[in-house]
Amino acid sequence: MKPSHGRLKANGIHLHYIEWGQKTAPAWLLLHGFTGTARQWQPLAEAFCHRFRLIALDQRGHGLSGWAPGAAYSTSDHMADIACLMEHLGLKHILLAGHSMGGRNAMLYTVSQPEKVARLVLVDARPGPDPASSRALESMVIALPHHTHSLEEAARAVRSYFPHLSLPMAQHLSRYRWKRSPGGGLVPRHDPALEEAAHKGGFAPEDLTPLLGQIACPTLVVRGGESDILSGHGARILTASIAEARLEVISGAGHLVPWEQPEAFHQVMAAFADGSDHPI
Repeated sequence: MKPSHGRLKANGIHLHYIEWGQKTAPAWLLLHGFTGTARQWQPLAEAFCHRFRLIALDQRGHGLSGWAPGAAYSTSDHMADIACLMEHLGLKHILLAGHSMGGRNAMLYTVSQPEKVARLVLVDARPGPDPASSRALESMVIALPHHTHSLEEAARAVRSYFPHLSLPMAQHLSRYRWKRSPGGGLVPRHDPALEEAAHKGGFAPEDLTPLLGQIACPTLVVRGGESDILSGHGARILTASIAEARLEVISGAGHLVPWEQPEAFHQVMAAFADGSDHPI
């Protein structure tokens, strides 16, 4: 099933999103991570579009969405955009899934609008600052090239850093993360101000831990068994703080769990969506 594309203006930013599936089906909203794009979710969407409506947002500063003046990329800024998209599409009682930064944005949105989220999926998303995790995220950002000559070269760099990725998956992720540069070669699609702000802040996120107790919906926490972004300790904080949370650790995966081990991730998502407690 080919996806459809949509746009809206939210909080002064032009946002782009992609949809798969029938509009009358139960909805999943998918949020990518830092420097990612909505297209990352295509493998998941293609696996579930026969049963669900899947919407993936290019969050501000990423993909085909606009860049924010003044580097307005806080979790609150992203959460406000999610609220606009939800209203724009008339969504309610959704499954909200976010990877890394997207997971943190999903946490805050769920706290803010609990009646809109039936189930929450947090994929390798940190609840708060952790020095080792911050160093790992900085290393990842530095390792992925800021200028490359070809998609093949970009895919090799991605796979070199994430060796559990298959070559086709690394190529897929690269195809949408980089774009043609007027000066030749390829550059990242995201706003450089995102990385500049992250460097200034030491790659330390806002601490959402005090808010986690307000999340009441069934929540799935997914961690890559070899992840250096969400530590085992961080995963335990999430599951201990959120009343209806459970943890799934997927082996043979680092930070990019859904793309390093897609079959295992899809199985976990299917089981969670079909759960006896308020199935989606």
